[in-house]
Amino acid sequence: MTLTASAGSNSSFAGWSGACSGTQSTCTLTMDSDKSVTATFNTSGGGGQASGNVDASPTSVQAGQSVTVSWSITCTGSYYDPRVQKRVNGSLVNDRYFTGSSGSASDVPSNNADDTVDYVGVCSIGSSKVAVDSATVNVTQPQQRRLNVSKTGDGTVTSNPAGINCGSDCWEPYNQGTQVTVTADPGPSWVFADISGDCGNASGGLGQTISVTCTMNANKNVYVVFDTISCVGDGCPPGYRCDRDPTINECRPYQY
Repeated sequence: MTLTASAGSNSSFAGWSGACSGTQSTCTLTMDSDKSVTATFNTSGGGGQASGNVDASPTSVQAGQSVTVSWSITCTGSYYDPRVQKRVNGSLVNDRYFTGSSGSASDVPSNNADDTVDYVGVCSIGSSKVAVDSATVNVTQPQQRRLNVSKTGDGTVTSNPAGINCGSDCWEPYNQGTQVTVTADPGPSWVFADISGDCGNASGGLGQTISVTCTMNANKNVYVVFDTISCVGDGCPPGYRCDRDPTINECRPYQY
């Protein structure tokens, strides 16, 4: 498809941004994916002027990350109401996302990967709006990190946010920077738990559930060991009995 930019009587075409570039009045696009295009017009006349610039840094971020948007917009004479619009994939989200002739602010462009977000500086003239400049931010998939759990003995290891249930599922990917709590819960015949590895160390007493927290800024490994306590004479902790099977000879909970 071909887009054509036609300036009004009090403006001149300044150029394309987004999926089009350059200052030719036409731009041809191959629609093999969603596209976002901004046409910028410099406007003067009618006793005033509309001009300015809009910047966003960085211009590519992962979904959910923030950028800094700065703007300086001049609307004089017949032109008024300097502001910054926000557009996502070409659709207007907010006509007055940032207001005022100049400023700087932090914003999360989008929580959705593959979105294209435009911050467009505009002035009003009568019932019309004139774009003076724009900045485009491309939103990408968050980088993911792998959390691996290695388990010895009888017990369950789970995670929060959910994902790991080891037992059966002993690894999961998590978005970069996610805080993941790993919890070890001993089985009925196993009375001690110990956690070690990339997320720190924790040890529990008889039947205690213990946990560590992982910051997923890299792939992480967590090692969990569930252990028993051997019978010593007739001595077992309160609530436990000695299993005299010579192949076991361990303290077990009464209910086991």
